[in-house]
Amino acid sequence: MSDRRTHWSTEALLLGSGMFAPLAMSALSPVLPKIQQAFGGTTDAAFMTKATVMVVGIAMIIASPLSGALVRKLGARRLLAGCYTLFLVAGVAGMMLPTLPGIVATRLFVGAAAAVIVALAISLIGTLYEGRARERRIGAIHGLGAALLAMLVPTSGLLGDLGGWRMAFLVHLVALPFLILTLISPDLATIQKDPQHGARASSSIRPVLGIALVAILAGSITFSIPVFEPFRLVEIGVRSSAVAGAMFSITVGFSVASSLAFGELRRFAPNAILFLLAFGFWACGLTVVGFATTIQGVASGMVLIGLGGGLVGPTIFSLVASLSSDADRARNTGLVKGVYYAGPFLGPSALHLAFPHEPASTSLFALASLAGLLAVAACMMATRSRTIEPST
Repeated sequence: MSDRRTHWSTEALLLGSGMFAPLAMSALSPVLPKIQQAFGGTTDAAFMTKATVMVVGIAMIIASPLSGALVRKLGARRLLAGCYTLFLVAGVAGMMLPTLPGIVATRLFVGAAAAVIVALAISLIGTLYEGRARERRIGAIHGLGAALLAMLVPTSGLLGDLGGWRMAFLVHLVALPFLILTLISPDLATIQKDPQHGARASSSIRPVLGIALVAILAGSITFSIPVFEPFRLVEIGVRSSAVAGAMFSITVGFSVASSLAFGELRRFAPNAILFLLAFGFWACGLTVVGFATTIQGVASGMVLIGLGGGLVGPTIFSLVASLSSDADRARNTGLVKGVYYAGPFLGPSALHLAFPHEPASTSLFALASLAGLLAVAACMMATRSRTIEPST
């Protein structure tokens, strides 16, 4: 299959869509302590506050694997337009609901919409491009998505400081320009009629099972960080939502850099080496944040976390794209995205159950230990496996 020349609106739509899943899970991160304080009288308010992130993961686990079947039934334009609309409406609705369980319920819809958006965007990139062009764009969808996220999460924190925590929900309005791009893109009607992208997937998922295992562990680390980072700042005496958003932006900024470098790094290093770097950065960064007693210490750890996080996603989904046929790609991408998005539920809930009364630093050390184990596994894969070589 040869690469196609796509309209600017399609390029902008696909490459910018990478932010929606992490935004669904991180949009409220800077104001989580304020939400917990506002609903202090609610039964188990601490757990329910974290559930605003956890249920996003549950919705993603269910919705993401369905993206292949949904696009065959509805077509790319209708499916994306519906998901952007749902993300916008359900996201903004949270600011008007009077109860914490009601807010948690809206996050289910936000998560489902975001999961399908990102899975479909990555699948379409895999179908439209191949080789280096595909890897550059897979790196770009994570990098550019992270760049947009770096602006929106601090905006959420700033809105929370200026107008109260409910104002943070307004960041979901970012879906509106993407809805417009979906409606004006001249390519989506052609894409949905593509016989390869619309072909029925084969029954075997064996090629991506190993990647799925890595994805679920990586997702547990990725999406636990924005849950515990604001509480870690509170432990060292920093209670500003804007500062919490700024710390998150440091991570995202360095994640952008490493994501955009992914295409070039793949020229020189196999995926196992990139996994080793990513998980090693994570282990070091999480340890630094756990021990830090100043904002500067937390910021330095967030730099390392960002460098690692920027490599994880592109490496995982570049492998999925290269190991999948055109007929299988939407299904396999949705499957791996689905288990990756189990992280927002599995990570925070497991840590909450294991350390219900411990400081946030304890959970961060546990995440660092998991990242260290994954780094060791990547090192073993790098020294023993010859099956996945750098791109040519």
